[in-house]
Amino acid sequence: MEKRTDSFDSRNLRRILKIRWQDKVRTSSVTEKTGQCPLSIKLQKRRLTWYGHLTRMKAERERERENLFASHHNHNNKYNSSHN
Repeated sequence: MEKRTDSFDSRNLRRILKIRWQDKVRTSSVTEKTGQCPLSIKLQKRRLTWYGHLTRMKAERERERENLFASHHNHNNKYNSSHN
């Protein structure tokens, strides 16, 4: 999949730079001219950032749920002990 993504990106960069397929320009030359890294690398970084966000969000939600349960549990214990 990465190869197809990079091919798509390279094709579009060539269009932007008005490089025809007959000109026989290497992809490495195109990326040097634009100063961009391959699209697959950019997407991989974005995915890792997103996974990190999801992992942190999941951990935060679990802590919130534990705190909510603990406060609810403590409230019920206070109520039950005062009425015995």
